[in-house]
Amino acid sequence: MKILTFFILMFISSPLWADDNRYLDTDKVFYEKPIEVDVLKVNTSLGYCTVLEFPDKPILVTVGDNSLIQVEIPQNSKSVVIKPLQAAGETNLFVFTPNQRFNYKVLIGDAQHVDYVLDSKASVEDKAGAKQKLSIDTVLKMARSYEFYKKNRLISEREFIQKNIFYQCPYQDLSIDVIEAFSNKDPHYLILHIVVHNLTDQILNLDEPNTDILVGGKKLIPQYVLFDSNQLEPSGKTDGWLVLENSYVSINNKFSLSLGAEDTQYVCKQSVS
Repeated sequence: MKILTFFILMFISSPLWADDNRYLDTDKVFYEKPIEVDVLKVNTSLGYCTVLEFPDKPILVTVGDNSLIQVEIPQNSKSVVIKPLQAAGETNLFVFTPNQRFNYKVLIGDAQHVDYVLDSKASVEDKAGAKQKLSIDTVLKMARSYEFYKKNRLISEREFIQKNIFYQCPYQDLSIDVIEAFSNKDPHYLILHIVVHNLTDQILNLDEPNTDILVGGKKLIPQYVLFDSNQLEPSGKTDGWLVLENSYVSINNKFSLSLGAEDTQYVCKQSVS
């Protein structure tokens, strides 16, 4: 009976030699989308090699200090393999493909931090593919739900940039909060997000055609001015979205605005300080 019990346990249990830690942590292989102004950091260590993968076959590889790392380009491969030759040090590395230059800073140090693979294959493939123009509805949806999109990695923070610029302009009948600005890189959109508060006990009508963005005193007429509600109830508030298309205005500007409400023009200026 004891022998039978032993065999039953042996078949239903995991093998004694099973290794629960066969897989390393998931921070050893990275998928990147660098552009030519980016410099990627590569962590290496003596006794290890790192594979750099590209969308096209490399045509030239240049190392700042050849005494620190050895470079191999496997035949008919779209990869470059780097191996440290010393226990410590740092240098830079450039890889040229037919369509792009890739820039790296190579650090030789602790084996625990070694990068096994840096895969940049998607970089040029995305750029080369037909890029569908974002509609204004899509861009506004990205702005309205920015935190959700960011949290769930549905947008690239390098392509769709958000900047907090909160300031307030109080008036007798209303107040204006200028909340934030968004900039989409390609195609270029700049979006100014505001909130308008009705401080009266009367209905307040907002005038979209007479609402403009001011940059350095220069009036820029938005292609789109959209209020969630053009008619503000007493003590009510609404969000507003002022959109410039293909203006290439930097998100780092000081943004002011001119808001039309009823028969009055309210100029809300951002402090220079």
